[in-house]
Amino acid sequence: MNIHKTSPKKPPSILFHGTPLKNVDKIKLIGLLPMSRKYVYLADNFEDAKQVAICYSNKIAILNIDANKHLVKVIYFIMILRLFG
Repeated sequence: MNIHKTSPKKPPSILFHGTPLKNVDKIKLIGLLPMSRKYVYLADNFEDAKQVAICYSNKIAILNIDANKHLVKVIYFIMILRLFG
């Protein structure tokens, strides 16, 4: 495994999560969880989040995630993607 050292970067202030519309109430209740997957997918732009959601349903919601509010979780997520993505 090659490990590349990079300088820490501040994530974008807004990240996006695309999901089928039927999931929105549950997300509001319990938050974004990976469920049966390993990770929650967060995009740095609306269109990428939309494309992911459309794979699962034609009725979708795009959630805006305040990365500054959830900075520790977002940094962990980004680090995992760099190691395994």
